[in-house]
Amino acid sequence: MILAVVGPGIITSNVDNDAGGITTYSLAGSEFGLRLLW
Repeated sequence: MILAVVGPGIITSNVDNDAGGITTYSLAGSEFGLRLLW
C-alpha cells in the first residue's frame, strides 16, 4: 500500500539529483501521484 503512494515520488526524485530537489520532487510525486502526467 505504501509503495502505491510513494512510488511516483521516488520516480520523480530521480529526475534531478540536487540536494533540495530530491526532497521537493519526492513530496510532489507522493502528493500528486501520476495525475500530472500528460
